[in-house]
Amino acid sequence: MEKSKHMKTLWSILSGTNQPFSFGVVGPFIESAKNWLVSGIQHFRPREEDSVPTTSDFPTILSHSIHLKAEDTAKLIESYKENEYRGTAEQFENLLKNKHFYPGLLTELSQFYHKERLYLLHSIEFLIKKAYNNAHPYSNIFKGFLETYDGKSELKKSLLAQLNLLSKGSPPQQSAIVTPAIIKSWWSLKSQEMLLVLQCLIHYSESHDLDAEDILEILSTCGQLSGDLAENLHSVCHMQTALLVKIVQSKDNFQTLRLKNTAIEEQLEKLLNKAEYSPILLAWMLNHYTSENPISGSKFQQFGKKAIEQRVLKIIGDISSDPIFQGESSLREIVCRTMNHLLAVLVSCFDTERLGNQADLRTATCCILRGSSEAAKNFWLPDQGLNFVWSETVSQFPLEIVALLELAKAVAHSAKENKFKICQEVQELPHFMEPIENVPESWLKWTTAGVVVLLQTYYPYKTAGCKEILIPRGAVGSVEGKYIRWQVKVNLYEIGLAEIKMLLQQGSFGLSAVKLDSLTRVQHVLGFLELIFPQLEMSSPAYAEKFRHHILSLVERFGPLSTSTQELVASSLKCLAAAVTESNASEVAGKIFSTSILPSVERHLPTGVGNEISPGVIGMVLAGTESSQGSYPLTIAFVKLTSAFIQANLADERVTIASSLFILREVLPFLLTRQYVSIEQRDLMIGVTLNWLHILLQTDSSNQVRQICTRTLLNSPRGEAESLVAIAAFGSSLAEMQLMKQSDWDDRDGHGLVMLRHIRLSLSILNLLLKDREAAGHMSPLESLLSSPSSAPTAQHFTTVLAHYIFYRFDLRLATLALKVLKSCANRWKNVSLLACLGHDASLIRNTWLNSLESTLEDAGLIRTILRLMTESVAAQPGLMHMLVNGDDRCFRAVARLLLEENELEALELVHQFWFQRCSPAMEYFKERPKFWEQLCQPLHSAEKNPEVKRIALLFQILAIELYNTCGKVNSELQAVLNQLPSHLADWSDLVLKSLPASSPPAGQEKTGVELLLSGWSDFLVMLAHYGPEIDAGTRSKISTDVLEALIERAESGHRSPLLGKLAELNWMLQLVEKKSNDRLLTNLGQLLDVIAEKELTSFPARFQVAVLTSAVSALRLRSRTDKDEKLADWIRPVSLCTHACLIQLPQLLLADATNPNSRATCITALCLSLLTELIPSAIDLSALQETFLLQSLISTIQFCIHHRQGWDVAEGALSVLLAVARTDAGSAVLTQLQLDQTLWLPLEAIFEAQPMVYRLGLQLCTTVLGRQRHFFLEQALTLAGVHQQPFTNILLKLRHPSKDDLIVAIDVMALLRQLSVFQQTWRLQHSGSMQNVLQAASSAVYFGIAHLIRASSITPLISSSFGEGKDNEAAQPSAATLELQSQLLELVSQGLALLNCYNPPLAALLTEDGIDVAKWERHLSPSFSTPSLDHLEASPSLSFGTLNAVASHTLRILSKPDQQERNRLTLVLEQSLSLLLSQALLYILDPRLCPQEKQLLKRELGAELGSFVESIRRQAQRGLRSPASLSATPRPIISTVNQSFLKLVGHIVQRIFK
Repeated sequence: MEKSKHMKTLWSILSGTNQPFSFGVVGPFIESAKNWLVSGIQHFRPREEDSVPTTSDFPTILSHSIHLKAEDTAKLIESYKENEYRGTAEQFENLLKNKHFYPGLLTELSQFYHKERLYLLHSIEFLIKKAYNNAHPYSNIFKGFLETYDGKSELKKSLLAQLNLLSKGSPPQQSAIVTPAIIKSWWSLKSQEMLLVLQCLIHYSESHDLDAEDILEILSTCGQLSGDLAENLHSVCHMQTALLVKIVQSKDNFQTLRLKNTAIEEQLEKLLNKAEYSPILLAWMLNHYTSENPISGSKFQQFGKKAIEQRVLKIIGDISSDPIFQGESSLREIVCRTMNHLLAVLVSCFDTERLGNQADLRTATCCILRGSSEAAKNFWLPDQGLNFVWSETVSQFPLEIVALLELAKAVAHSAKENKFKICQEVQELPHFMEPIENVPESWLKWTTAGVVVLLQTYYPYKTAGCKEILIPRGAVGSVEGKYIRWQVKVNLYEIGLAEIKMLLQQGSFGLSAVKLDSLTRVQHVLGFLELIFPQLEMSSPAYAEKFRHHILSLVERFGPLSTSTQELVASSLKCLAAAVTESNASEVAGKIFSTSILPSVERHLPTGVGNEISPGVIGMVLAGTESSQGSYPLTIAFVKLTSAFIQANLADERVTIASSLFILREVLPFLLTRQYVSIEQRDLMIGVTLNWLHILLQTDSSNQVRQICTRTLLNSPRGEAESLVAIAAFGSSLAEMQLMKQSDWDDRDGHGLVMLRHIRLSLSILNLLLKDREAAGHMSPLESLLSSPSSAPTAQHFTTVLAHYIFYRFDLRLATLALKVLKSCANRWKNVSLLACLGHDASLIRNTWLNSLESTLEDAGLIRTILRLMTESVAAQPGLMHMLVNGDDRCFRAVARLLLEENELEALELVHQFWFQRCSPAMEYFKERPKFWEQLCQPLHSAEKNPEVKRIALLFQILAIELYNTCGKVNSELQAVLNQLPSHLADWSDLVLKSLPASSPPAGQEKTGVELLLSGWSDFLVMLAHYGPEIDAGTRSKISTDVLEALIERAESGHRSPLLGKLAELNWMLQLVEKKSNDRLLTNLGQLLDVIAEKELTSFPARFQVAVLTSAVSALRLRSRTDKDEKLADWIRPVSLCTHACLIQLPQLLLADATNPNSRATCITALCLSLLTELIPSAIDLSALQETFLLQSLISTIQFCIHHRQGWDVAEGALSVLLAVARTDAGSAVLTQLQLDQTLWLPLEAIFEAQPMVYRLGLQLCTTVLGRQRHFFLEQALTLAGVHQQPFTNILLKLRHPSKDDLIVAIDVMALLRQLSVFQQTWRLQHSGSMQNVLQAASSAVYFGIAHLIRASSITPLISSSFGEGKDNEAAQPSAATLELQSQLLELVSQGLALLNCYNPPLAALLTEDGIDVAKWERHLSPSFSTPSLDHLEASPSLSFGTLNAVASHTLRILSKPDQQERNRLTLVLEQSLSLLLSQALLYILDPRLCPQEKQLLKRELGAELGSFVESIRRQAQRGLRSPASLSATPRPIISTVNQSFLKLVGHIVQRIFK
């Protein structure tokens, strides 16, 4: 049994709405459907009997219900299950087993059967219609099909047979199964199918001739429908008539018609009493009347008279405006063109006055002109066809101004050329006709034959104050009854202006004075102007300006008066909407706003959300009149005008904000709930409102009106977005049902296509709104509405409705747009699962999407959209993605086919997302697929590089991610691919650099393919260098050089795009991969720095600034020690300029972004300062710093940061630069002149606790400059000591229980004090008080340091709090934290002991007593021999002999251990402590003020202690001499570490003085 075709799929393929990837599959698919296309609905074979079914199974019941054979019914059920049923096969089988579901299932399948028949007929019609239309992509396929299967008119015979079958078929007999509703549905379907068959024949007749036999067969079907049951009875009659007239009119058929004249006339006689067929009678009559040899005995004259009696002109008008076509379509064009030929012959052969009602003639003419562009084009041929009607109407102008305007609108309706033509024609009308009573009789001179001459100039519109229209003296007129026709040329525009002036004059006396005929004429003038205003603006701008001014006067005069003039005001507003341009929008809006017609905002707020709106006349009419009547002309006109204002970029927010908010609050929410007089009115209201909102949301995002409306819709405080969501959720079933009711699918104004357009507009609006959503962590109320379940129990979730639009095959753009909305939801709903929203339909949607991905006939655009949705879901909706890939490999197989066979970019994006998100199942599937990497990376190996840059970018990124994930341990297949790539790297580098655009892209534009290419290329190069095969050094060098040179070139050209930053980052990464700097790199970087300094660093993108500065810092740090510094000499000036530029703008940026301590300005400035710090030690000349006044700027920046307590990183960097400068002789000399004591010392004093790092750098700066400049800087250094006396004291005394930072800062303080102590005499003279206080604190600090150093237990809490370690101090290997802390303590003690030694006389002088005044020298040590302790001490303890002896013994003990990293520092502490101890001891002994007993006691105690110490040194020395030299574990003798002469001196002093 032949498998049943799905007619909906057939239609989607034929129509081109479903465009597969390859056109090659379309021809075979259509070929496979040839039997269906040729036989049409005959393929559905009816049942032969109508008896009651013997069984009660569902197929039998369905077969009787739809009157279809059992075999065909089975096929139908199978097709429904496979293509239409929205569930699983198991669920369908359960439905067939349960009789409770039969009624619903019967309805569903009956509707499916009816739709299948209609889709089949539409498919046949489309194939016939587009076979000879070269614009359609499948026209050649259609043409070949017809040439093959219609060579002997098989299709025509089939269509006639189908028409005959439908006309003579009888409905099924009523029974228990066949209800009256089913019978009525049968009649409705029958009439609709007859319409479609007739449409097929009409299109067929365009390219093929129908003969007399065909006419007879068609005539036999006329009048067969039941008038009571057929919904489309009149439309069927009209299409039969149009088809027959078209055949009769053909001159090629004339001879064949003569042969069948009698038979044809017999059939025509049967139609004499049916007025709908009167045009056939007229066409038959005209065919014979215009022939050279009429047939004798023919009844054509009788037929013609009968047609006129039946008002054939009205029937022609009805046919031309049949309800089956509401707008433009090819069917309407053919029908109207046929009626045009008929009417043209009629008016050419007969006097129009004898043809019946002139109104019918004009109406028919207007209908024909609106429907046929060819008729409108030929309308202007003089004295031919419908031009007679125009001439007749013009001759009665302005008496028949309404009729003339209707004709003019009908002509202008079809094309822009006709609009320009009508604009030209109406400016020179040859006659002016009016009632003769309007002209005073004394002004007329009568001549012969009813001709009069005007004796004086006459002004027809003088009462309206219009003198532009006049009949000049001497004008000749002809009298026709009560009217006179003047032979003068008049201008329709002048007449229109005069009519408006007359109405304005009447309105000035009140509404009671307004005449209805004046109101009617003005409204028709406005309707005409609305249609042609843009063309009038171009052809006659002066008249356009006059009309605009007078229309505004109409609005001003009649708008506020009464709701009775709402039609006039509505026409005026629609006309103004057509007249609004960017140049006049402000003027029009201002004048309308002053009339109080438009809504207005009573209380203006910046957000616009909470504004109170005054409704104006618009709101009052909407609430009072229009809502009750169900007709909304004024509201529709107002919405159109608001749309025009938005398109014209109106800047007057008084109008745009108030009007837009009014529409949002009073129009949009009630679109679906208001009462409407007709479905057309409802469609119009919905259409203009959605169009307004779509136009608004497509404006620039900076538009305040757009921002307010977007915020209002997202927050939806009054339910503004509910109607929008409801329209978007109409659903595929409702949309398809409305489409099925529309016979002409070419008619864009048909209700089915209008609904489709509304759904698409609403989905597009929702998509725009979702893109404008606020912060990612916050769901707007609109999104909550979309994600929440429906309030109705049986209603579907909104996301399910969107997913089901894929079943709407008529226009797959709807399904594509719905999937785009789903994609936006998937991307933005971080906390909402789309899988949960889909609910029970999830498996159905999964199968549908996968079927689409697997099908070779599926629309390419739809497949790409599904792939994009899946790409977003990999990261944002893991549940949905898991559903798609779980259970089997269908999804992966389909994606692999699209990726490797169809080369779909969207499939590659999905695979890239799999790798980026580390989706293991997908990665494993693809990597296990044979030759996956080889096929995937084929574009990277091609000789001619692929211009599709995004594809290459994604491939590079996938390879980079794979290398990173596997750390280079890739499979053999990928390794083979990677081994081939190094030979192509240089070429790819050239391509990437050449692909970069020459100009900057617009701001806010999405990431381009070039940006992705550069990013992917960068990632791939870095990963390849780390984990891939080795790249040739020459290739590496070339790529790095090319990148840097491209960077320089683009920077020189003023390029400012984000790509510049990415390129700079690539240069930095390549530099890090190389791990060393060479001369060429340093030279090129110097050139780049010169360029950006010249072009102003801050004018470049931030990422570029960071990358370039970081590259420069890295290059300095990576350069070899053997590199010469001459190449860096050129860097100092550009770096100084860049730093200076950053410092200038820093204060303003810091104040603007005070809450962000790591702002962009702070980071970039800190990088500049870091680069300058690295560069200064290598600089030969620092003159650039002075020329740019950079040092002064640095000091000012430090002051600013301290004052505002911001930018501490910048302050640290600035002090680091000053410190680097201070380490050079020239730099320290310059700093000496900057008077740091007046600029920095006092601000630093305020932050010694809050910012210890900045404070330390300030101390180091002072110490460094003092060390180099000595006396030149001494006074400024002493000022620091005086100002910071209290901080110094606090810092040093905190060492009793210090933190890590306290200890570090104390070291710097001690270092500075040591430098100052070199100049103790000057210090004592200028700041003796501060010196004493600080020295006392320094002595205590040394005491604390020695105590911590000796007592390891005191170090443990410090380690725990500072370093996070608390290991046992008895361990054999001390921790790194312990070693670091010991090193810092040694540094502190060393600096302190050196400081105290500065206040001792030289040891040699004391030994020789060479002029030493002992009384002048201070005693720093107390005569005590106790060891230092941290327990129960006063706040400021003093040093003693026991303290120094303890530290000397401790250092000696440590030095005796092997592998001491701090041996040099320990030795220094040992020497300094012994030197201070001996010096102080000798001062005590030589002091005459000390009694002999005390001296003797001191000698004895010191002798014992020092003797023990010297003995320890001696034993260590002897042990070292006895130890084998080969033993590595043997400690080095202390004597080899400590200065031997010094130790001998110590021993000598002990032996001679203290023993």
